[in-house]
Amino acid sequence: MIPPFDNFTLIVALGLVSLISVTALFINWAANKHVPGLGKIASGFLITTIGILLLTFREVSAPIISVMLANAMLLGGRIPILMGLAEFWNQERTNLTAFCTASFIVTMAILFYFTMISDGASQRVVAYTIMNVIFNLGFVFVILRGVQIERKLRPVMSTSAHYGAYLASGLFLANTIGEFALMFLRLDAPFSQAGSGTSLLILGSIFTIVVFSLSIIIMTMEELTVEHKENAIFDPVTTILNHRTFIEVGNRVMGVALRYNKPVSLLTIEVANMNEITGRYGHRVPMKCCVILHSGRLTNVAMRMCWHARASRTSICCFLAFQNPAPRL
Repeated sequence: MIPPFDNFTLIVALGLVSLISVTALFINWAANKHVPGLGKIASGFLITTIGILLLTFREVSAPIISVMLANAMLLGGRIPILMGLAEFWNQERTNLTAFCTASFIVTMAILFYFTMISDGASQRVVAYTIMNVIFNLGFVFVILRGVQIERKLRPVMSTSAHYGAYLASGLFLANTIGEFALMFLRLDAPFSQAGSGTSLLILGSIFTIVVFSLSIIIMTMEELTVEHKENAIFDPVTTILNHRTFIEVGNRVMGVALRYNKPVSLLTIEVANMNEITGRYGHRVPMKCCVILHSGRLTNVAMRMCWHARASRTSICCFLAFQNPAPRL
């Protein structure tokens, strides 16, 4: 059975857009595997789009496939997406994923009852809408909270515009409002059935797929830009300033100190047997110990400005600026 031409064109467009978007997300993950969460987002998005496509064949398939399996994939695919977003935004231990998983199980039980046992179309629409709203609000919470966490943990991130994060948040908030509107405009009818509510649902799905894929790619590009800036400023092993940035900061500090006749102290710790230590424990251990030693020596020192930096492969330096008198360490 071929659906009517009006919605059939939209269904074909939905299938093509889904295929292109899923391919783009998997290519984005394959090219940036070091970025956490992208693989789960792409996998969850693939499951979700398969569920959308199964819903389009509702008139030619059994209810167990067109309703139960399609909705299970459509809603269940958002759990990996939520997990991927949580990993991307440094929230691996969030309890929101467990809450959404439990809500998903309850929703599927309701859909099963009103599909296989009792025919309740309106109840299925309400349960599906509530579950979608829960997922959308969960996405918004994870993204916005992740932006705040990243700005606190990574100074370079505070200068990023976060276009992808805000685009995705705006999309999910708009979908939350749209879900309630479509709940009243469209009953539990097949996609092929002509009607303004069904057409709006298909158009909304196409818009959501395109904008979501674009927002994930933008977030990835912004993350790569931030990593590039961090590598130009901080040492990847010790996460303190690298040698080039330390020289730039030192020149500024010395210029201010000479102009206003302020004292400047320089503390240097060098590991003489670096080769022996790195051969036994790795390169990260001695550098981390030097940073901890610096911090411990400076605990009781009241200072206005202090900069740690990795001066060379075997040494770490620290600037203590504008203290009068200069501290004795």
